[in-house]
Amino acid sequence: MTTRSRLTRKAAITALIDGTERVARADLDAIRLDRLAEQHYQPTRPRSRSTSTP
Repeated sequence: MTTRSRLTRKAAITALIDGTERVARADLDAIRLDRLAEQHYQPTRPRSRSTSTP
């Protein structure tokens, strides 16, 4: 929960500083999180389905 509030806060401050006064997904993606949060939310590769014939 702390990481989410920090992310929201950083995005809001950035939006005020750069004058856009809005937070978009790209803005959130550009903010670096702490290491554990980034490891947890890394995109995973989809598992390949094995097609075996009986």
